[in-house]
This record gives sequence, C-alpha cells and structure tokens, in this order.
Amino acid sequence: MGLCSSIGLWLVLMAISLQAMSFELNGFSRPMGLVIDAEGYIYVSNVNGDVDAKDKNGFISRIHPSGKIDDMYFISSNKHNVLHAPKGMAISGNKLIIADIDRVLVYNLKRKKFLYAIQSTENINFGHIKSVKTVGKQQILLVDSGRNTIWVYDREKKQTQVYIANVRLNQPQNMCWHEQQKVYYITSSQSASLFMYDKQGKRQFLSEIMVQNAYDCVVHDESLFITSSALTGVFQVNSSNIMQHAMHTHYPAYHIRYHKNQNQWIVSYPEFNQVVSISNMLE
Repeated sequence: MGLCSSIGLWLVLMAISLQAMSFELNGFSRPMGLVIDAEGYIYVSNVNGDVDAKDKNGFISRIHPSGKIDDMYFISSNKHNVLHAPKGMAISGNKLIIADIDRVLVYNLKRKKFLYAIQSTENINFGHIKSVKTVGKQQILLVDSGRNTIWVYDREKKQTQVYIANVRLNQPQNMCWHEQQKVYYITSSQSASLFMYDKQGKRQFLSEIMVQNAYDCVVHDESLFITSSALTGVFQVNSSNIMQHAMHTHYPAYHIRYHKNQNQWIVSYPEFNQVVSISNMLE
C-alpha cells in the first residue's frame, strides 16, 4: 500500500473513531444527572418518578465509552441501600457521589458498594439537594434548592456547614468553577440571571449573564456553557462575556457534560427519557 493510501486510510479510521461515540440512547427513566469517569464511562442518574418522591425506585445507569448502554441498572435501589430520585453526581477518586433529595449518598464506584450518607443533623436541615461538586479531596459542595443554600461537607471531619446562603438564589440548581475568572457560577430555575461567588463565599458582580430557567453549567476552554429547562439549546459565554446560542438540542436540555476523550457533549433529556451525544457546535 502506498504512502498516500496509508495516510488516507488512517484519516478515515480517525474520522470513524472520533464519531464512534455519537449516539441517541432511549429507555431511561427521567434521566437527570451526568458524570464521566477517567476511563470514559458515563453515569446517568434516573429519577424514575416524581423529582421529589421518596419512592425507593431511583437508579444509576452506565454508558460504555463506545456509546452503548453498558448497564442500565448499574446501581439500583434495594432494601439495604435506597435510592429515591437521584439527580446531580460527582466522582472523586473511586467514589461516586449522588444527590438524592434531602441527602447525599457515596458509593465505591468499582464495587458498586454503598459507603455512607451525608444527611441532615440536629443543626443542619437539608431541603432538596439538586447537585454536588467536589473541591479537592476533602470537601463536597451541596447545592440545596429547597433552602437556597450551598452547603460544604468536610469529608475528614464529617461535618456540614453553610457555605453560601441567600434567598435571592431562587432555587439554585447547579454550580461550576471558572478557573480564569476565579468564581463559581450558580444557576437558578427561578431567576433570569446567573449568580457569581468567589471561593470565600462572597458574591461577585463581574458581569450579568441572563438565561431564563438556567439549569446546568460547564466551563470548557475558558467559555461558560449553560442549559435551560425552558429553552432549547445550549448557550455559550466566551472569555469576552459575549453570549451566543452555541448548540442545537431537540428539546430543553438539563444536564450536560463534556466528554474530553471523545470531543463530544453529553446531554440528558429527562422529559423524553433520552441521553444523547452531540459533536456539532455552532459558530
């Protein structure tokens, strides 16, 4: 085979490899949260009912890096470890951290074994935790929509305290850290704009970013990507704070995550029981 033919074949194989993960998967049960591990496996939380119902039938699915469902019931509710309506998730080392209404559950990811729960205490009363975010190896931030509060849990001390509390958060849903701007962005389902806070929990006013019913946010290549539970598409705010409609989606997107191994965006559509990957970004 000649050099040109070899290069041509290599380019074709590379193109096939890069597009191998494009998928549209059905059969989920109100999929909400998304998280991706170091090996490229995608974990999907299934509410499987009302978002605030303690009905003991939630479960976690796993998608193979190839884009096929690896295990629809990777972690399921049972008499020993109950999942009600799991939503936002995070991964820290070999641990899967799951927000489940008024508590957070921690599992060993490799063994699928329940480890412990972060729950309300005598002095701490959780409302409805929508998402979680790890900070280093020691802290977990809990986004509590029901209390308009961001809690911080110290994994070493096993203690929870208030990190941010502001009624104006108007039912916060998710948060993401912008390294270049040194702020957390917090989305709100009942506010027309996003909120910004520094690492000390002090509110910042760098710019006004307005997205109706903003749900999730991700920072990628210094740009902020935002979903809305009321609008179709994903919105991008670049480093110059210019916002544009960055990605077409068939329905209002809830959770999104960037799959860096495959250069794909993973999107959940809870109202249509779908999880899809999208590679085409608008200019």
